Amino acid sequence: MDKKTTTQQITWQTQAGKLATVSAWLDLSETVNLDGDIYERAICKLRCEIEIEGMGVVGTGEPQMLGAPVDQKGQHLVAKMGKVGLIAERVAQIEALIETVQQAPEWQKKIATEKANLAEVDEYEASQRRQPGWCPKCKSCCYGDCESN
Repeated sequence: MDKKTTTQQITWQTQAGKLATVSAWLDLSETVNLDGDIYERAICKLRCEIEIEGMGVVGTGEPQMLGAPVDQKGQHLVAKMGKVGLIAERVAQIEALIETVQQAPEWQKKIATEKANLAEVDEYEASQRRQPGWCPKCKSCCYGDCESN
């Protein structure tokens, strides 16, 4: 069974009079079918979706900023989420909603783990990097590529 954090939501009335709801949550586990073996693994993924009354879910993911603002039906659209155009006020509300979800301890732990992993990778790459100079292996000036020969 997939686990998730408490869903956070915001709602507003569209110009057409329908109710729009944006929901955001963290998925904490997912079930994977490995050729018949069912495996549940721990994850921490941010999920976000927009639902329009009578239409169902019409977009997922975070709002995508448009290259240039678009004027449509008297509205100044600056982003989209799936099939829905968003004005700046709605984008700010959705971003605040996402930030609220990201305050969860599970998300903070994920970010700390990612930073530690990146630091470990940087340390390893620094230890493997060789500076040009005299090489005791090939008895010449090289960049460490003599090891591949």
